[in-house]
Amino acid sequence: MGDLAFLCMALSMNNSDGAHCMHCKKKARQFNCEHISPDDMRSKAPLTPSLNQFNLRQLTIKSIRNWEGVNSVGLLDIDPQRVIVPILHCPMGLVDKVLESFKNWTVYEAERLPPPAADIREAYKQAITVHTAAVLAEAQAKVAAEQLGATPALLASYKEAKQANKDAAREEKKVKDNYDEMAKRHRARLFSLSQVFDNIFHENGIKKEHYHGGKYNGVNCIRIMDKAETLFNDFAGAIKAKKQPNITDAAIDLKCTQFARMMGLLDAIWSSVRGIGAGLLPTDIQVQHLRRAISEGKALWLRMNLTTLQPKWHLTFDGHILHQVITYGGLADKADDTIQFQHQMLMKLQDRYRSITSYQRREGCIRRELRRRKSPEIQSHIDTYETAVKLKTETKRQTEASARHTEEREAKRVKREAVLDG
Repeated sequence: MGDLAFLCMALSMNNSDGAHCMHCKKKARQFNCEHISPDDMRSKAPLTPSLNQFNLRQLTIKSIRNWEGVNSVGLLDIDPQRVIVPILHCPMGLVDKVLESFKNWTVYEAERLPPPAADIREAYKQAITVHTAAVLAEAQAKVAAEQLGATPALLASYKEAKQANKDAAREEKKVKDNYDEMAKRHRARLFSLSQVFDNIFHENGIKKEHYHGGKYNGVNCIRIMDKAETLFNDFAGAIKAKKQPNITDAAIDLKCTQFARMMGLLDAIWSSVRGIGAGLLPTDIQVQHLRRAISEGKALWLRMNLTTLQPKWHLTFDGHILHQVITYGGLADKADDTIQFQHQMLMKLQDRYRSITSYQRREGCIRRELRRRKSPEIQSHIDTYETAVKLKTETKRQTEASARHTEEREAKRVKREAVLDG
């Protein structure tokens, strides 16, 4: 187990984690498939021929980066089918992608922008319209040249339409770069909706972690999925206060409801994968619940026109996670939380010793601290302390806490089932 970057490197797929699946031979533009045939599944045997093909083609094609994702010697001699889908990093990536899409929609469609930013947005929309029309015109000219005969007039018309399409694509890219820069700067301003969203997250106990690249870690992603309905209700109210005149409240409510339901379905999926309420081995009811949540989540994702190019999306919605849950008898005991915890610990130590200017001294301090935490003597003191302060489980306070936790788990279960029924 591990994150995708490490797992792909271990399997001889260095830097392929963003565009290739580590379990099958599908790549980004082939994701969103109904069925993955056994011939497409990776195994140890085909990795070597793929590496040989890459090395052979690299002699003549210098720009080639991989062959079926393979481009190096694997760090570990393991079967790709024995690699576990990261059940912490996958939901983190999907939650981040949903939030990113929501914020992009807010700036592009709903938020009232000041005049300079609004002009850039309108220019970008106009460039998209022109490019779309140019693509259609080129297709029509090509069909006319093929069906009515390649006359000089039709060929000239097709050539002109093709050039117009290239010019429109070039102009759209230039305008898009300006739009992306504007959107980035706008989100950093205090009056932007993005800052309002961050305040709403803080009010609900959700915050970005500096050691996680300014993104939400696993605990916060779980909270976002759990509180999705409340969060997106608040988001809808904030958008209505700063909306464009041409967008209705009903359209805002509909969009926020879709995103909230998407988060709820992600919560239903990953709670089924990670949950151990009924034991480590999933029951038939739990498998059917997971199958249904994946099916409905994929349908809603496609209906919302969200991108499907990420391997984490492919692992979740194209059948890999469901296959592993059934094949390995559940994944609740195979979580990568401990790996993420080690990342957090290292980043916190790097932040603690950041004032030491010497790289050698700084790394030495971090290594000593890590060794100190693993010291048997220190661990013995920790165990003794925890045993001394451990509360009795039969006290009134502990009984009430246990009952409260049971009620909370039951309420979450009912809410997740309601998401599927909705």
